[in-house]
Amino acid sequence: MRSRLLSNGLKWLASHRTQAVVNPSAGFASRVRTGDVPASFTAERERSLYNESRLIFLPLFSRAFSSETLVGENVETETTWEKKLEEEVLQHKYKKGEAIETLQTWAKEGKELNKAQLLRIIRKLRKFGKFKPALQVSEWMQKCRESELASADHAVHIDLIAKVYNVARAENYFTALPENARGAETHCALLHCYVRKRLIEKAEQQFKTMEELGFATNEHPYNEMMTLYMAIGQADKVLLKIKHMKERNVLPEKKTYNLWMSACASLYDDIGEVEKIMDEIKAGGENNVHWTAYNTLASMYINAGLVDKAEPAVKEIEKVLPQGDRDAYKSLITLYGALGNKEGVHRTWKSLKEVYSRPCVSYYISVLSSLVKVGDIGEAEKTFQEWESFNSGINCRLANILLDGYIKKGMLEKAENFHADIVEKNCNLNGRSWEILTEGYLECKQMSKAVASMKEALKKGKSEEWQLESENLTGILKHFEEQGNVEDAEDLWNFLDVLNV
Repeated sequence: MRSRLLSNGLKWLASHRTQAVVNPSAGFASRVRTGDVPASFTAERERSLYNESRLIFLPLFSRAFSSETLVGENVETETTWEKKLEEEVLQHKYKKGEAIETLQTWAKEGKELNKAQLLRIIRKLRKFGKFKPALQVSEWMQKCRESELASADHAVHIDLIAKVYNVARAENYFTALPENARGAETHCALLHCYVRKRLIEKAEQQFKTMEELGFATNEHPYNEMMTLYMAIGQADKVLLKIKHMKERNVLPEKKTYNLWMSACASLYDDIGEVEKIMDEIKAGGENNVHWTAYNTLASMYINAGLVDKAEPAVKEIEKVLPQGDRDAYKSLITLYGALGNKEGVHRTWKSLKEVYSRPCVSYYISVLSSLVKVGDIGEAEKTFQEWESFNSGINCRLANILLDGYIKKGMLEKAENFHADIVEKNCNLNGRSWEILTEGYLECKQMSKAVASMKEALKKGKSEEWQLESENLTGILKHFEEQGNVEDAEDLWNFLDVLNV
């Protein structure tokens, strides 16, 4: 429908174009005049829906190679100087080799850095996505503590190399390891690299190798393959892996069950198949049901429109909610937002802040999105101001969520004032920031402002490889067609040609 509407608008424009129009041979105009909507106008809304669903299903696809999985050492109690070292390593933005220099400085001061301390630093760096300094610390540990390294330590290193550089370098490191260091952990780490990059043939061959070597005796390699199959839309192969696990007496765990439930949900219209899996989990005892299983079930109920079933599942999450598990709090906030349960969002956010007085931005994004979804703009404003109060700059994603909330509530004037305020505060607005305003102007038929803000969106988006939602462009073109406004249509057309979007 979008392409047809755009095409019709263009046919109208073409019939009214003046002699001054340049030959439509290249760029945006030539592509659209054939009736094709260019890739740069792919619907932003589809992307936002994907991100929204990603938040709900986040626990399903948590990395098998998290710091907790790969770093299995008994962590010693931290001394004051150890905490200072960790803070110094964590807070700096290191260039090449600088993390190592920090460690060397501390070592010269006579402070011995044992393996457990280094592993703890690596784990925390990985947790916060600081993979480059984590790799530097791991490399330093390899040089200083080589004789103490286990297969699990090499597995961490393989994972970091793949993240910082590429899979080929991780493969080279793996191949260069002595035979006794190439255990189940390192093989599984390499498998994870293949899965992460969707290298299907290599992943399947690596899994086969692990089976031949007797390394596929726990759930981790199976989870990796099931994660891959879900990512490439081959859910039927997930069920085959579950069958193989049962035949080999490999016990499933929380992630296995989540992947299994997701596969069944995608293959069968009847959500009863998913409920059977939950019954199997419960058969092992209520204490065996992890919160992620309820999260998966609740998400599926919501997507199926079964709100009456989703609400009890969400309440079960609260019952088993592990204190201190931030992902659990965030998922619960998202689920309550999807259900339109304002009290649930407020209650969970309050509980989270009792444990973490200053949550990071991802949690503010989650709660702000949920508050906007349940229509609580007043609380959304307070939450945004709270973030501003202890952060020097404005986060553009947070600002866009609140801006979008104003527009959806029909509060255009408030949206304009808020937009002007964040521009004045030197917030680096992106294309989406201006597009949100465009949507508000279109809704209120303020076409000159809609065109102006859309032009700003396109200029910003050009450098960001951001995609404008095609409905906004077609909405403006349709208005020009209805009004017979050839002059403004020409102006917009020439702008698009010059920008070559």
